[in-house]
Amino acid sequence: MSSQLAGESTTEQPDVAALYQRHGDTMHRVAGADLAGTGVDPRDAVACVINDLVSKHKRGTLHGVDNWEAYLVRSVRNAAARLAGRAAREHLVEDADLVYLADRTPVAGHDNTVITRMEAQRRLDRLDPRKRAIIEGLYITELTRAELAEQFGITTQRVGQLRDEALGEMREERPR
Repeated sequence: MSSQLAGESTTEQPDVAALYQRHGDTMHRVAGADLAGTGVDPRDAVACVINDLVSKHKRGTLHGVDNWEAYLVRSVRNAAARLAGRAAREHLVEDADLVYLADRTPVAGHDNTVITRMEAQRRLDRLDPRKRAIIEGLYITELTRAELAEQFGITTQRVGQLRDEALGEMREERPR
């Protein structure tokens, strides 16, 4: 058995197929447990990790890991968290010309009237540039609050505050 699969750190790149063969069952088990009840296919989390490994292998940056099983479990958990978060954030589901929450409840404005996609876009366009960038970053580009905080030079708490302010402004605006 090569040292890279025995869990020892190495400067040689491991064989991605051998890593999957050895740790694939564990990766699928962890992904299944972490994604239970989310509606996300656990295979997607494993596929994200494998794709990342292949990409790192091609760049020659897949080395220096002391414990491959721990690394792969952590990677699958991170991928599962991202996918579950994305599924939770995908609260806007298009259906005809209306905007719905994930539970199929139409999104309503301040007076409980249903908001069309066009109206939602118009309200987004009226936000100040930073709040709009926060909303687009979180819900369209799917950046994390930490990534946006770094981008804007603010704290993650401030990103959350700006998000809440922007969503509040979008809800309160009266349709024209």
